[in-house]
Amino acid sequence: MGVADDKVFARDIRQPRSTLFYTVFVAVSLFVAVIYVGNAWSPSSYAVVLKNIFQSRNAGLVAGKPRCIRSDEFAVITPLTQATVNNGFHRYNKTSFYGEDLRMVYSLPVLDWGILFKPTMWLYAFLNPAYAFSFHHYALIVLFLLGYTRLFNILWGSPVNSLLLSLVLFWTGFTQYWWTALGPTLAFFPWLLITMDLEARFFSKLVLFYWLATCWILSFFYPPVIISLAFVGAVILFAFRPELLRIRPIVGFGLATVAAVATVGFYLEK
Repeated sequence: MGVADDKVFARDIRQPRSTLFYTVFVAVSLFVAVIYVGNAWSPSSYAVVLKNIFQSRNAGLVAGKPRCIRSDEFAVITPLTQATVNNGFHRYNKTSFYGEDLRMVYSLPVLDWGILFKPTMWLYAFLNPAYAFSFHHYALIVLFLLGYTRLFNILWGSPVNSLLLSLVLFWTGFTQYWWTALGPTLAFFPWLLITMDLEARFFSKLVLFYWLATCWILSFFYPPVIISLAFVGAVILFAFRPELLRIRPIVGFGLATVAAVATVGFYLEK
């Protein structure tokens, strides 16, 4: 048996164990979701505003400490989310005399066709906004941990070691420092590479890749981070999946990327 055959054989042996691992992961995530979302928890530092500005006796703090360094969240994203909710989820903010466009760099739960590319915000159309806000943040955490676990697993790490590595990555200073701003961008990223490695029809992979790429770019339209992660993705593919750098995959996924960028540009412009 050759080296390539050994890898395939080893992968086949691990498959049942991996399936059980991910089944348990999803089951635990759903169980925790009931508690987390049921209590309307979130990693928001909005308590800074409630305590320091409004002098509220109940800042809604359950655990931890609100961080002033997360001002992008508590001073910008969360107030804009509140404005979107109070505006009936319409595009232009009629509750403000500025009438600002709520299609912007930050992803907000505007209920127009763009919501198709904001899966973590779908519950705003059905639930109390407090629960939808909590679900959005919880879903990003799960997407991050599950996504990087699966990515490291694909790159020949065991499921358990891959999970531990994703937890380490989640608790790094960079991720936690920027989580409430860059969390969506970091959480969607590994799913692009996972999609490229799927054992599925090529066209199906392209469609899924296009949707995920649009979700990724639209989640926080900040090109410096998007370009940096795209470079990281290219390095990973070059090092671990060079077979995906052939003409057909390059052209196919390249066109899907262009379509995603065009979709985001059209959405933000129109």
